[in-house]
Amino acid sequence: MTRDSRRPALVVAVEGLEGAGKTTVVNGCAAILAARSVSATVLPEFTASPLGGYLMTRLSADRFLRDPVNVPSAWTQVFSVVADLAYALEYSLPAAARAHTVVLKDRWHESVVACQHVALADEYGLDDSLACDMIDGVVRTLPDPADVRIWLHAPEAVRVRRLRDRADYDPEDLPVLRRRERAYQQLLSNPQRRAGFVFVDSSRPADEVVDAVLEIVLAALDRPVSDVRGPGGVPPIPPRGRRTTGGAPA
Repeated sequence: MTRDSRRPALVVAVEGLEGAGKTTVVNGCAAILAARSVSATVLPEFTASPLGGYLMTRLSADRFLRDPVNVPSAWTQVFSVVADLAYALEYSLPAAARAHTVVLKDRWHESVVACQHVALADEYGLDDSLACDMIDGVVRTLPDPADVRIWLHAPEAVRVRRLRDRADYDPEDLPVLRRRERAYQQLLSNPQRRAGFVFVDSSRPADEVVDAVLEIVLAALDRPVSDVRGPGGVPPIPPRGRRTTGGAPA
Protein backbone atom coordinates (compact mmCIF):
# COMPACT_ATOMS: atom_id res chain seq x y z
CA MET A 1 0.00 0.00 0.00
CA THR A 2 2.95 2.32 -0.57
CA ARG A 3 1.82 5.53 -2.22
CA ASP A 4 2.90 6.32 -5.77
CA SER A 5 4.70 9.62 -5.28
CA ARG A 6 3.78 10.72 -8.81
CA ARG A 7 0.10 10.90 -7.84
CA PRO A 8 -1.13 14.28 -6.52
CA ALA A 9 -3.05 12.66 -3.64
CA LEU A 10 -3.75 9.38 -1.93
CA VAL A 11 -7.19 8.11 -3.05
CA VAL A 12 -8.97 5.92 -0.51
CA ALA A 13 -12.20 4.14 -1.49
CA VAL A 14 -14.42 2.89 1.35
CA GLU A 15 -17.02 0.22 0.63
CA GLY A 16 -19.53 -1.84 2.60
CA LEU A 17 -23.19 -2.48 3.18
CA GLU A 18 -25.72 0.01 4.54
CA GLY A 19 -25.01 0.53 8.21
CA ALA A 20 -21.41 -0.67 7.98
CA GLY A 21 -20.20 2.82 8.89
CA LYS A 22 -18.77 4.15 5.62
CA THR A 23 -19.89 7.77 5.95
CA THR A 24 -18.98 7.94 9.64
CA VAL A 25 -15.52 6.57 8.94
CA VAL A 26 -14.62 8.75 5.96
CA ASN A 27 -15.81 11.89 7.74
CA GLY A 28 -14.04 10.90 10.95
CA CYS A 29 -10.74 10.21 9.19
CA ALA A 30 -10.93 13.45 7.20
CA ALA A 31 -11.59 15.48 10.35
CA ILE A 32 -8.66 13.95 12.24
CA LEU A 33 -6.29 14.38 9.30
CA ALA A 34 -7.35 17.98 8.75
CA ALA A 35 -6.97 18.78 12.44
CA ARG A 36 -3.36 17.62 12.21
CA SER A 37 -2.56 19.62 9.07
CA VAL A 38 -2.95 16.74 6.61
CA SER A 39 -5.25 18.13 3.94
CA ALA A 40 -8.11 15.69 3.38
CA THR A 41 -11.53 15.76 1.78
CA VAL A 42 -14.51 13.43 1.37
CA LEU A 43 -16.33 12.70 -1.89
CA PRO A 44 -19.89 11.54 -1.07
CA GLU A 45 -21.81 8.81 -2.87
CA PHE A 46 -23.30 11.21 -5.43
CA THR A 47 -21.58 14.23 -6.97
CA ALA A 48 -22.59 17.88 -6.87
CA SER A 49 -23.23 17.78 -10.63
CA PRO A 50 -26.74 18.16 -12.11
CA LEU A 51 -26.81 14.38 -12.50
CA GLY A 52 -25.89 13.92 -8.86
CA GLY A 53 -28.62 16.39 -7.94
CA TYR A 54 -31.12 14.36 -9.97
CA LEU A 55 -30.11 11.20 -8.09
CA MET A 56 -30.40 12.96 -4.73
CA THR A 57 -33.94 14.01 -5.72
CA ARG A 58 -34.73 10.41 -6.61
CA LEU A 59 -33.20 9.30 -3.31
CA SER A 60 -35.35 11.73 -1.33
CA ALA A 61 -38.44 10.11 -2.89
CA ASP A 62 -37.31 6.49 -2.49
CA ARG A 63 -34.28 5.19 -0.61
CA PHE A 64 -33.65 2.66 -3.41
CA LEU A 65 -33.99 5.28 -6.19
CA ARG A 66 -37.06 3.56 -7.64
CA ASP A 67 -39.49 5.59 -9.74
CA PRO A 68 -43.01 4.22 -9.13
CA VAL A 69 -44.48 6.74 -11.58
CA ASN A 70 -42.47 5.48 -14.55
CA VAL A 71 -41.96 1.72 -14.62
CA PRO A 72 -39.81 0.28 -16.08
CA SER A 73 -37.05 2.80 -15.52
CA ALA A 74 -34.33 0.54 -14.11
CA TRP A 75 -31.88 1.06 -16.97
CA THR A 76 -32.22 4.83 -16.60
CA GLN A 77 -31.50 4.37 -12.89
CA VAL A 78 -28.50 2.12 -13.54
CA PHE A 79 -26.89 4.30 -16.18
CA SER A 80 -27.56 7.49 -14.19
CA VAL A 81 -25.65 6.05 -11.21
CA VAL A 82 -22.87 4.73 -13.46
CA ALA A 83 -22.59 8.10 -15.21
CA ASP A 84 -22.45 9.95 -11.90
CA LEU A 85 -19.62 7.70 -10.71
CA ALA A 86 -17.85 8.33 -14.02
CA TYR A 87 -18.24 12.07 -13.43
CA ALA A 88 -16.73 11.64 -9.97
CA LEU A 89 -13.79 9.71 -11.39
CA GLU A 90 -13.15 12.06 -14.31
CA TYR A 91 -13.97 15.46 -12.77
CA SER A 92 -14.60 15.54 -9.01
CA LEU A 93 -11.81 13.22 -7.91
CA PRO A 94 -9.00 14.74 -10.01
CA ALA A 95 -9.97 18.22 -8.82
CA ALA A 96 -9.98 17.05 -5.19
CA ALA A 97 -6.66 15.26 -5.68
CA ARG A 98 -5.02 18.45 -6.92
CA ALA A 99 -6.13 20.33 -3.81
CA HIS A 100 -5.66 17.74 -1.05
CA THR A 101 -3.22 15.15 0.26
CA VAL A 102 -5.91 12.52 0.93
CA VAL A 103 -9.21 12.00 -0.90
CA LEU A 104 -11.69 9.64 0.78
CA LYS A 105 -14.50 8.31 -1.44
CA ASP A 106 -17.73 7.10 0.16
CA ARG A 107 -18.71 4.00 -1.91
CA TRP A 108 -16.93 2.65 -4.95
CA HIS A 109 -17.61 0.57 -8.06
CA GLU A 110 -19.03 -2.40 -6.16
CA SER A 111 -21.87 -0.36 -4.67
CA VAL A 112 -23.16 0.56 -8.11
CA VAL A 113 -23.53 -3.12 -8.97
CA ALA A 114 -24.90 -4.34 -5.65
CA CYS A 115 -27.30 -1.45 -5.07
CA GLN A 116 -28.71 -1.13 -8.60
CA HIS A 117 -29.08 -4.77 -9.63
CA VAL A 118 -32.31 -5.24 -7.62
CA ALA A 119 -34.34 -2.80 -9.71
CA LEU A 120 -32.97 -4.25 -12.94
CA ALA A 121 -33.73 -7.82 -11.89
CA ASP A 122 -37.25 -7.00 -10.68
CA GLU A 123 -38.34 -4.85 -13.60
CA TYR A 124 -36.99 -7.15 -16.31
CA GLY A 125 -37.56 -10.52 -14.62
CA LEU A 126 -33.86 -11.35 -14.41
CA ASP A 127 -31.99 -13.55 -12.00
CA ASP A 128 -30.14 -11.44 -9.43
CA SER A 129 -26.80 -12.96 -10.37
CA LEU A 130 -27.34 -12.19 -14.06
CA ALA A 131 -28.40 -8.61 -13.30
CA CYS A 132 -25.20 -8.17 -11.26
CA ASP A 133 -23.07 -9.50 -14.10
CA MET A 134 -24.74 -7.19 -16.62
CA ILE A 135 -24.12 -4.07 -14.55
CA ASP A 136 -20.64 -5.19 -13.54
CA GLY A 137 -19.73 -5.49 -17.20
CA VAL A 138 -20.40 -1.76 -17.57
CA VAL A 139 -18.82 -0.73 -14.26
CA ARG A 140 -15.60 -2.60 -15.01
CA THR A 141 -14.97 -0.26 -17.94
CA LEU A 142 -14.69 2.72 -15.57
CA PRO A 143 -11.31 3.96 -14.31
CA ASP A 144 -10.20 2.70 -10.90
CA PRO A 145 -7.74 5.24 -9.48
CA ALA A 146 -8.00 4.10 -5.84
CA ASP A 147 -4.66 3.61 -4.09
CA VAL A 148 -6.33 1.95 -1.10
CA ARG A 149 -9.67 0.11 -1.05
CA ILE A 150 -11.19 -0.56 2.36
CA TRP A 151 -14.12 -2.88 3.00
CA LEU A 152 -16.06 -2.30 6.21
CA HIS A 153 -18.00 -5.33 7.42
CA ALA A 154 -20.35 -5.89 10.35
CA PRO A 155 -23.03 -8.48 11.17
CA GLU A 156 -26.57 -7.79 9.99
CA ALA A 157 -27.82 -7.21 13.54
CA VAL A 158 -25.26 -4.43 14.04
CA ARG A 159 -26.03 -2.80 10.71
CA VAL A 160 -29.80 -2.91 11.25
CA ARG A 161 -29.43 -1.41 14.74
CA ARG A 162 -27.44 1.48 13.31
CA LEU A 163 -30.02 2.09 10.60
CA ARG A 164 -32.76 2.08 13.25
CA ASP A 165 -30.80 4.48 15.43
CA ARG A 166 -30.66 7.02 12.62
CA ALA A 167 -34.32 6.45 11.68
CA ASP A 168 -33.30 5.00 8.32
CA TYR A 169 -34.80 1.53 8.57
CA ASP A 170 -38.09 -0.06 7.53
CA PRO A 171 -38.50 -3.83 8.14
CA GLU A 172 -39.94 -4.09 4.64
CA ASP A 173 -36.53 -3.02 3.29
CA LEU A 174 -34.75 -6.04 4.75
CA PRO A 175 -35.29 -8.37 1.73
CA VAL A 176 -33.73 -5.75 -0.56
CA LEU A 177 -30.82 -5.21 1.84
CA ARG A 178 -30.20 -8.95 1.95
CA ARG A 179 -30.24 -9.18 -1.84
CA ARG A 180 -27.67 -6.39 -1.91
CA GLU A 181 -25.57 -8.32 0.60
CA ARG A 182 -25.65 -11.42 -1.62
CA ALA A 183 -24.61 -9.27 -4.55
CA TYR A 184 -21.61 -7.94 -2.63
CA GLN A 185 -20.71 -11.53 -1.74
CA GLN A 186 -20.93 -12.48 -5.41
CA LEU A 187 -18.57 -9.67 -6.33
CA LEU A 188 -16.12 -10.60 -3.57
CA SER A 189 -16.12 -14.22 -4.71
CA ASN A 190 -13.77 -13.05 -7.46
CA PRO A 191 -10.31 -13.61 -5.91
CA GLN A 192 -8.70 -10.71 -7.78
CA ARG A 193 -11.37 -8.26 -6.65
CA ARG A 194 -11.28 -9.54 -3.08
CA ALA A 195 -7.49 -9.26 -2.94
CA GLY A 196 -7.77 -5.57 -3.78
CA PHE A 197 -9.48 -4.73 -0.47
CA VAL A 198 -8.31 -4.35 3.11
CA PHE A 199 -11.09 -5.71 5.32
CA VAL A 200 -11.90 -3.87 8.53
CA ASP A 201 -14.28 -5.16 11.21
CA SER A 202 -16.66 -2.23 11.65
CA SER A 203 -18.84 -3.79 14.33
CA ARG A 204 -16.69 -2.04 16.95
CA PRO A 205 -17.35 1.47 18.30
CA ALA A 206 -17.02 4.13 15.62
CA ASP A 207 -13.87 5.72 17.06
CA GLU A 208 -12.09 2.35 17.02
CA VAL A 209 -13.06 1.78 13.39
CA VAL A 210 -11.90 5.28 12.44
CA ASP A 211 -8.58 4.60 14.16
CA ALA A 212 -8.18 1.28 12.30
CA VAL A 213 -8.83 2.93 8.94
CA LEU A 214 -6.58 5.85 9.86
CA GLU A 215 -3.72 3.41 10.44
CA ILE A 216 -4.17 2.04 6.93
CA VAL A 217 -4.28 5.51 5.40
CA LEU A 218 -1.17 6.63 7.27
CA ALA A 219 0.71 3.49 6.32
CA ALA A 220 -0.08 4.22 2.67
CA LEU A 221 1.14 7.80 3.16
CA ASP A 222 4.27 6.56 4.95
CA ARG A 223 3.42 8.85 7.86
CA PRO A 224 4.00 7.89 11.51
CA VAL A 225 0.76 7.59 13.47
CA SER A 226 2.10 10.02 16.08
CA ASP A 227 2.31 12.73 13.43
CA VAL A 228 -1.46 12.72 13.12
CA ARG A 229 -3.02 11.25 16.23
CA GLY A 230 -0.49 12.31 18.83
CA PRO A 231 0.92 10.03 21.55
CA GLY A 232 -1.40 7.23 22.62
CA GLY A 233 -4.00 7.99 19.95
CA VAL A 234 -3.96 4.70 18.05
CA PRO A 235 -1.95 1.46 18.15
CA PRO A 236 1.18 1.11 15.98
CA ILE A 237 0.82 0.82 12.21
CA PRO A 238 0.46 -2.85 11.16
CA PRO A 239 3.13 -4.60 9.06
CA ARG A 240 3.10 -3.83 5.33
CA GLY A 241 1.96 -7.29 4.30
CA ARG A 242 -1.12 -7.26 6.47
CA ARG A 243 -4.32 -7.15 4.44
CA THR A 244 -6.97 -7.53 7.13
CA THR A 245 -7.89 -5.59 10.25
CA GLY A 246 -10.23 -7.53 12.49
CA GLY A 247 -10.82 -10.40 10.07
CA ALA A 248 -12.36 -10.61 6.62
CA PRO A 249 -16.00 -11.65 6.28
CA ALA A 250 -16.69 -15.26 5.34
